[in-house]
Amino acid sequence: MDEDFRMYSRIGYFHHDTLLEIAIDSFLKFESLKEEFEMLKKKGHVEADNFKVYKEQEKINEFENSIVKETIKIVIFLGAFLESYFFELSAVALGQQYTESHIEKLNLASKIVLIPRLISGQGIDKSLNFWGEIKGLIRWRNKIIHNKSKDLTEFFKNIKPDNYNPKPLYEEFDILEFLKSIKSLFRELDRIDQKGMHSRRISFNMERIKKWTE
Repeated sequence: MDEDFRMYSRIGYFHHDTLLEIAIDSFLKFESLKEEFEMLKKKGHVEADNFKVYKEQEKINEFENSIVKETIKIVIFLGAFLESYFFELSAVALGQQYTESHIEKLNLASKIVLIPRLISGQGIDKSLNFWGEIKGLIRWRNKIIHNKSKDLTEFFKNIKPDNYNPKPLYEEFDILEFLKSIKSLFRELDRIDQKGMHSRRISFNMERIKKWTE
């Protein structure tokens, strides 16, 4: 066996490739929906009580709902992909028992930092821009899954309910930056863990969104 490459031959199923594929499927659908959404908005609107009411409002509402659904799928499946990938990486390089005993219960950000350091003796460079986006992705994944309710009395103390118009989820962050950060993270893994062939392992799926990420 060529010792320059790590073998990923294990019993069981690891679905990180499929999880990434689902996220990218959703991103492509997200982009298509946004394009049609903007075309519908260009058909005109009227102002009513400081709100825009579009001529195609019913269709616009349907498209916006679909865009939010795809946004949620992208965030959830990117997070699941990272969880799956780093668990497998740890199990292959550090051992299944060690991973289950000492790694599995860590939060995702800690796994991404710790596992490469345990394997290669080097940590990822957290000063690079991609790390902030990775943390943002994890934060939003957690917010979506573990959404917390608010006391409306306290919430509206400084906000007038009539003027409360929250952003749709897809405007809270830049989904494309999350995808770019995945690509940058795997390049960083290649730098510190050359046996892993990390970028190569996601290249097929990432090639599908090349025009947006380069």
